[in-house]
Amino acid sequence: VSEKSLALAVDILLDGGVVCIPTDTVYGLASCVDNELGINKVFDIKGREFSSPLPILLASEKELPQYSPLLNPTAKRLAHYFWPGALTIVLEKNEFICDSATGGFATAGFRVPADRVARTICQLTGGAVTGTSANKTGHPAATSASEALSQLGDSPLELILDGGSTLSNTASTVIDCTNDVPIILRRGAISVSSLEEVLGKEVKFNEGS
Repeated sequence: VSEKSLALAVDILLDGGVVCIPTDTVYGLASCVDNELGINKVFDIKGREFSSPLPILLASEKELPQYSPLLNPTAKRLAHYFWPGALTIVLEKNEFICDSATGGFATAGFRVPADRVARTICQLTGGAVTGTSANKTGHPAATSASEALSQLGDSPLELILDGGSTLSNTASTVIDCTNDVPIILRRGAISVSSLEEVLGKEVKFNEGS
């Protein structure tokens, strides 16, 4: 991905557009987290219910306090060990993230991707973008630019950044750290045993995870 392409992507995002970007797991649909127009376009492109929260990608661990007011020791420890990487940590969000981005919930799922392009996009747009998978709801997530184009070519998507095939097609593990006891909401690339080893305690599971 060239510097010119990155600059174009940032301009589109800051203007309320949506860009498909590579990440370390699957390609994602990025919009600025504080832009209602862009967020609504993401839901439109995916054909996704507005009640379904969108994951939030961060430029680095340092950006987390900018978007989440309450950081407990469990969340800090997991972020330190697994970011950048395929772990999404659910925490309370603040007003910098539009309520529409999180389906009206007071929480958001945060992740720092292990992909330079994705982190650079986050950094150049203020620190965070949405990172939901690039696909029509119910269809397989795209792991390459060509797969994203085949599914989303006729949508309002304005740009696809081609970063080659992703390193993995396994979605991130999602863990809720809003309470004292962390709860796995979705199994994924980070194993449960790895999480428990870092935390030094067992984690609970949400039914259906």
